[in-house]
Amino acid sequence: MKTTLENNLRIIEESVTFLKSHGLTVFFDAEHFFDGYKSNSNYAIQTLQAAVKGGVDCLVLCDTNGGTLPSDIAPVVKDIKRKFDIDIGIHAHNDCELAVAVSITAVENGVTHVEGTINGYGERCGNANLCSVIPALQLKSGIECISAKQLSHLTDVSRFVSEVANMPPVSNLSYVGANAFLHKAGMHVSAVANGWIAISTSIRN
Repeated sequence: MKTTLENNLRIIEESVTFLKSHGLTVFFDAEHFFDGYKSNSNYAIQTLQAAVKGGVDCLVLCDTNGGTLPSDIAPVVKDIKRKFDIDIGIHAHNDCELAVAVSITAVENGVTHVEGTINGYGERCGNANLCSVIPALQLKSGIECISAKQLSHLTDVSRFVSEVANMPPVSNLSYVGANAFLHKAGMHVSAVANGWIAISTSIRN
C-alpha cells in the first residue's frame, strides 16, 4: 500500500468522515480482515476503531482469500461483537467452497449484514451465493431475510441474472438449480412416491 501503519489508520478515519459529511451511509469493508486478525489482531482491531471514529455505519469483516474455516470465523466475530456496539457484516469469498458456510456461521455469531452475489458470481472462485445463504437462513434458522413471496421468486432471479451475465444456469446449485429437487430412480423414488400417495390420501379423507 506504500504507507505506514499509522498513516493507514488516519486515511481510514478521514475517508469515512468525508463520506459521512456528505450524508452517505458508510460500510467499511475491512479487506483481508481474518488473515490480518490472525497475523496482528491488535492492529486489525485498530483499523475498525479508526472507521468507527469516522462515524461508520457498519463494519464488514472480509475473508478476502476465501480460506478461513467456519470454526475459525466464529471466535473472531464474537470478539468483534464484544468490542464494538455497531452493526457487523461478513464478506466471504469462495476459494475453498466455504463462503456460504462462513456467512451463516457469522450470522449465528451476531453478524446482521451479509454481502454476497446472486449465484455466487465473483472474482476467482466467486463470492457467497445469496441464493443459498438467504433460504438457509430463512428456512433452516428462522431468520427472515426477505418476504415469502420474494423467496418464491428466487429461482427466477437466479436464472435472470445468469441470462444477463450470459452464463448458463448451474443445474446443481442448492435451492435454485434445476436438479436441486430431483431424485434418482429406485428405492428413493419409490419411497417419495408412496409418501406422496399417503399424504394425498390423507388430505382427501
